[in-house]
Amino acid sequence: MSITSMEDLKNKQAEVKKNLDGYTCRVLVCSGTGCIASGAQKIYEEMSRLCEGIEGVAVEMQKDVPHVGIVKTGCQGLCELGPLMRIEPYDYQYVHVQPEDCKEIVERTILEGKPVERLFYRDNNTVCPHPDDIPFLNQQTRIVLENCGNIDAESIDEYILQHIDAESDYLKALYRDTHVKLLRPRMASGHLQGRMLKMFVEMIRPRQILEIGTYSGYSALCLAEGLREGGMLHTFEINDEQEDFTRPWLENSPFADKIRFYIGDALELVPQLGITFDLAFVDGDKRMYIDYYEMVLKHLSAGGYIIADNTLWDGHVLEQPRSSDTQTIGIKAFNDFIATDSRVEKVILPLRDGLTIIRKKI
Repeated sequence: MSITSMEDLKNKQAEVKKNLDGYTCRVLVCSGTGCIASGAQKIYEEMSRLCEGIEGVAVEMQKDVPHVGIVKTGCQGLCELGPLMRIEPYDYQYVHVQPEDCKEIVERTILEGKPVERLFYRDNNTVCPHPDDIPFLNQQTRIVLENCGNIDAESIDEYILQHIDAESDYLKALYRDTHVKLLRPRMASGHLQGRMLKMFVEMIRPRQILEIGTYSGYSALCLAEGLREGGMLHTFEINDEQEDFTRPWLENSPFADKIRFYIGDALELVPQLGITFDLAFVDGDKRMYIDYYEMVLKHLSAGGYIIADNTLWDGHVLEQPRSSDTQTIGIKAFNDFIATDSRVEKVILPLRDGLTIIRKKI
């Protein structure tokens, strides 16, 4: 099938959607001086344009890329062969890429996983599909510049994700499915926050965890992953339309025996459980954060912790919200309330959208 329009691209993506479910693809466009001089910026813009209309594909310069990410990297070390492009997870290295090549790259490599062989480097009669096949590169040992050409040269977030524990394949699949099927995929915790939630659980060592706002189940799986034997996570989702998506992901996970999933209002249901929690993760309706907080505090052990998500709200906490912006108003009211509450200790971490760590005093 030849792709001549955005509509063709969408149709092609629909045909191979099943194949996409099993992999993550990153497009690394070299932003070294030599490649920029030979047209790398145009390559980046054209790849971004071609991928923009594909359902389930996010094109961003830095992070949170579910299927295909178009990323500018530092110099990949072959300036005379630029513009350069590397495609992961296949580790294909394309050289002398031109804007007119981008359509074929999207059609063959991104959608079908097949190489565009004419764009490979050739050493005499030897085809070099991968960077390590190229003699100039495979004889090098990089120390100071070991990440150059592999991550976004201007993004500390890319560097962080390269240097923390990896997501499991199950979490990666859930994250992709969230972006394909749900309306607000950014609500999912994601790689960095998920690893931090797991580590918090391992540090605090709770027996009972409460989560308010299950959404896709990503954060629930990370919390449950950190639980000791005999521990239990109780996670509440008020939106009953979410159940058909989320429940299978929880029940088919390796941690299903540590998770109890409830559909309904946590403010009504949690007090009925008669459970004292050691840790609570609050990520529900921002307008109700103070109500959630007061309810949770009553059912929290002395010395127990509350982690409240989204408390910096993309920086909107610094603004004067409109009267109709009840979510921002709710977050700001919560932050002001917690700041003066003598019953607890508190600190805000500027991670993603802001995490407030709250400890109930003994």
